Amino acid sequence: MRRPKLAAALVSAALLVSGALAPAPSSQAAPRALVPKAALPKAPIPKALQAKSCKGVWVVVDTGKKTMVKCAKKYTTGLAALKSAGFKIKDLDGFVCQINKFPSKCEISWSYWSYWHATYKNGKWSSWKYSNVGSNTYRPKKNTAEGWRFVKGGSKAVPRTMPPKR
Repeated sequence: MRRPKLAAALVSAALLVSGALAPAPSSQAAPRALVPKAALPKAPIPKALQAKSCKGVWVVVDTGKKTMVKCAKKYTTGLAALKSAGFKIKDLDGFVCQINKFPSKCEISWSYWSYWHATYKNGKWSSWKYSNVGSNTYRPKKNTAEGWRFVKGGSKAVPRTMPPKR
């Protein structure tokens, strides 16, 4: 039976991303389905949902239907940046299970908030990189971006947009 093993792997990955678990030693490769390849988003978001400038860390939250881009002025951790940008979170044993009341039910299942990072260099944003460190322990640097994308199952979906150019 592969389903219980896959479900356990997804829950472990979600707990790792949330900071509830420590990352595996670098000598151990993560399962391919849980560490998606980075990609540049294709769909721009409406200007009304974007902040115009940021003197801290950009935070992108993508539910799969709606994307919001805000600025965090406090960013000692990825989780602190998410909260500082004005997003309301709910966690389940240290695992971010809701952002701004999405999804409607807070549970650990096949769906979870994936956590991403991007950097800005030479006038361009890098592609999103899947975080191998949980948001409770990751330390964002000024002028970078934190991405959160709600995904189902083994989806490799990245946040669909990048913050504005500086």
